[in-house]
Amino acid sequence: MYSVLCIDDAEEQLQALTLELIDIYHVIPCKNPLNAIAHITKHQPDAIILDLQMPKVNGFQLLSEINKLHDPPPVLILSGHTDPLFVVRSLHLGARDFLSKPYTPTMLRHRLTKIIDSSLVNKTIKHKQTQNSLLIGNSKAIQTLKIEIQAFANSDLPILIYGESGTGKDLVARTIHVASHRSTGPLIVKNMGAIAPTLLESELFGCDEGAFTDAKPHKGCFEQANGGTLFLDEIAEASPSVQAALLRVIEDGYIQHLGGHTLYEVSFRLITATNKNLETLIAEKLFRSDLKYRLEGITLHIPPLRERKEDIPILARHFLAPHQVEITDSALYKLCSHEWPGNVRQLKMCLERATILAGTTGQIQAEHIRF
Repeated sequence: MYSVLCIDDAEEQLQALTLELIDIYHVIPCKNPLNAIAHITKHQPDAIILDLQMPKVNGFQLLSEINKLHDPPPVLILSGHTDPLFVVRSLHLGARDFLSKPYTPTMLRHRLTKIIDSSLVNKTIKHKQTQNSLLIGNSKAIQTLKIEIQAFANSDLPILIYGESGTGKDLVARTIHVASHRSTGPLIVKNMGAIAPTLLESELFGCDEGAFTDAKPHKGCFEQANGGTLFLDEIAEASPSVQAALLRVIEDGYIQHLGGHTLYEVSFRLITATNKNLETLIAEKLFRSDLKYRLEGITLHIPPLRERKEDIPILARHFLAPHQVEITDSALYKLCSHEWPGNVRQLKMCLERATILAGTTGQIQAEHIRF
């Protein structure tokens, strides 16, 4: 059932809208227009009905604020005005449709269905374009990965991404975030292996003044990711104490600053990634088995480049396009003959070096390819 946020400061109008729509929509009433943006952020409605004629709020200004949001819901304007300039201004500020009073319930439902369907089509196109732009390739493995991302994107289950170094685990995480219902929220990225062990808990949980010498109060990435997605790369590098703390956050949904006593509720989609075999680390008592099972709500596997060599010509042309450089068949053959232990990252660096060696010729030859 699609959800519709109805914004109107008149109680009787909200009740009338609810009665007209409740049998086919989940209706979210908003009597105080000043809370409209907060309602949109919280409920993520599929559409909005807005009455511009409200004494305490400028309806045009509110419409403008709504359409400044990232990926705003489509807005249907209800108004007693029939002046063409009034209609034009509404549409110019981002309204998807305009319905003049009086209207019938059938007319209202028809207009809502139309703007919701149109919005869903646009979102589908946007998500496909995003996925295609980040995950390059036509191999069966990449096509399967794209299908899995589309299927799992809107779930809030934790995702653990397995893949060798350089395969693009960060791109997969970003693609999932953009395709999810949390895309309007933040995407916070932390590399567990790049943070000093002594600072890792502070980075994750934040700290209060006096937590340690020279500590400055700040929010950790758990709080920063609230309402969005948290991507923790190289999760296998987490210390035993950090693993235990992360498990508590996943199970309880609360965090506590270092040096603090207040509990803060957090809600985010957790994505982790590793290039290591966690089962081996568990056997060596370096990783918690209970944490692994919680992280593996969903698992995704990114194939190494050597297992999808048919994608190399597509990737090569993608990386070379901004430089307006061509590549010969012999150079492509040489690329496809390599095993690429550094995967896509190594391929990209190789092509950047080849572009420099090609100079002003505008064409990469086989001799320009160096591993």
